[in-house]
Amino acid sequence: MIQNLEELVLANSGYDEFNEIFKIIFAKLYDEKAAKDRKNNEVAFRKSDDPQVTYDTIHKLFRKAMEEWPGIFDENEQIKLTPHHLQVVIGPLERIRLLGANMRVMDDAFEYLMPSVAKKKNGQFFTPRYVIDMCVKMLNPTKKEFVLDPACGSAGFLIHVMEHVWPIREEKNADARREDRKHNYAAKYLWGIDFDERSAKVARALMLIAGDGRSHVFKVNSLDPREWFTSQEGESVRNALRDQNLLANRPPANKVIRETEAWDYFRDMKYDAILTNPPFAGEIRDKDLLRRYVLAGPALARKGKKGPKEERDVLFIERCLHLLKPGGRLAIILPQGKLNNSSLAYIRKWILRRARLLAVVGLHPNTFKPHTGTKTSVLFIQKYTDEELQGIKGVEESIKSEAPDYADVIGRLVKKSRASAEISEEDLPEDVAELLHELFDEPEDEPHEEGSGPSEAVTGPEAEVDMETLEDDVTSARKTLTTLHIERDAAKEAKDKHEEKRLKTMIKSGEKALALAESAFAEATRAEKLTSLCGRLELLREDPAALESLKQKWVDTAIAKKLDYPVFMATSEVGGKDSSGEYEFRTNEDGNLIEDEFGNPLIKQDCVTYREDDPNGIAEMFTQWARKQKCSFWKED
Repeated sequence: MIQNLEELVLANSGYDEFNEIFKIIFAKLYDEKAAKDRKNNEVAFRKSDDPQVTYDTIHKLFRKAMEEWPGIFDENEQIKLTPHHLQVVIGPLERIRLLGANMRVMDDAFEYLMPSVAKKKNGQFFTPRYVIDMCVKMLNPTKKEFVLDPACGSAGFLIHVMEHVWPIREEKNADARREDRKHNYAAKYLWGIDFDERSAKVARALMLIAGDGRSHVFKVNSLDPREWFTSQEGESVRNALRDQNLLANRPPANKVIRETEAWDYFRDMKYDAILTNPPFAGEIRDKDLLRRYVLAGPALARKGKKGPKEERDVLFIERCLHLLKPGGRLAIILPQGKLNNSSLAYIRKWILRRARLLAVVGLHPNTFKPHTGTKTSVLFIQKYTDEELQGIKGVEESIKSEAPDYADVIGRLVKKSRASAEISEEDLPEDVAELLHELFDEPEDEPHEEGSGPSEAVTGPEAEVDMETLEDDVTSARKTLTTLHIERDAAKEAKDKHEEKRLKTMIKSGEKALALAESAFAEATRAEKLTSLCGRLELLREDPAALESLKQKWVDTAIAKKLDYPVFMATSEVGGKDSSGEYEFRTNEDGNLIEDEFGNPLIKQDCVTYREDDPNGIAEMFTQWARKQKCSFWKED
């Protein structure tokens, strides 16, 4: 249906298909809602024989929708299609009911309309509804918990949290007071943020369909609160966070917060649950922003041609932990590489120092097709409370003295390498090998700088001459500087002010020359060491921060062994889609579609169970496990 509409709009008008179809859908949503109060529930959204009458009717509904639901379109927004173009488009839509529709259909429609650049460049992919349902059921948010999606897209997680807390089956005979309570819940407790303007519009519209929970959907950048000081939308989110007391470091009532204080007050928050599918792609290169994230440390330490960079989803992991209150829980969809690549072990270590790992669910490879075949997993964690962190700190103090002396460990490895043949990575302790990857591996999609890594190894006599020349430059600069100091002292002794002043100027120049020579020699020495495993080990031994990191890794591993808690692990084997990305639906023995209680066809998937007589899905199995483990958010029946 939406594809046909898009083709009609493109073929007949030349206008932006997303904006124009979105306006029409917005008008239809308002009409369906308003029809409930009209005689015989009569709808006004229909095609007339006269194209101008059709245009006037639809445009009037659009303007009324803007009055009913402000903040989604600009006040002066108009439907740009001509009456003739609009007449052609209205036909397919007037026969379809949107309010109460299957949310998967609406999601698919808006995802189809999202520009391909958003999908390819930023990795913005809408999450299938059954995956969302699984995450929501596993985290089990309640009516008094604040829930956030910091990369909300179409607000799928938020809508399904609302349906989880206020099930549709309980709304069939709901009175007005119950409906108001549902809307009040959505308006207060459900929060969505997305940096993309179109996604934010979609989120607000779908929240309107589901229960008028648009109040706290904002178009801002979750990763950088400094940007919340440059727009009206940013001011809105700042005021809302203050009003709902969601800031962990709440400023005084009369204090005016400046942009320079953004990270002081808007880094840590108090959300109870976060469910999100952050963009898979896209890199952050802003050094000032990267410095705010511990997980960007290795990226800042690496030297690349274009400067440091870190993938957005890595920063989202850290951001989400800061947005959660102690004891809060998180479900986040990530590429599997973030969970099993050896060079990214520091990410896993960082998480486990701050949160308990509850579950890891590997999603089927077809989950995000046809847009991407990236293998993904859902990580479920619960942030430690202050009391739990204190207990872990006590364990840490008791075992810290048992950590190996890594300077000595690495020194012996270097000595062994020099005495015999080049050692291989298999000879290294696992934690040492992991840190070498973290510190010295270049990003895979960026070529090595000349002389900066194994792929650009400098060999042969020319390399020796270059190093010797650089070393000679340092020696020469030092000798020159020493001579200048002696001559200056002599001039001072002779009270020759003019000569003393001249020599002071030359000394400053000499100091700069020495600094440049030493820097060039140090860089060349580092580049040469990077060409061999032995050299990289020497660099590791010379870095106090790296040695401390190794010690902390050992301590973290020892703590994990002492805590030794169980983790729920599962893999989706029935992915809901075929290899081309088309949904696969369940059928009975006669080949007919199997539907849920609302008449929606059931997708072939094993993430969550939609009918009581069906086998348990992953979500239901986790629920049983969580109750046995006495997880705070799942209690025994």
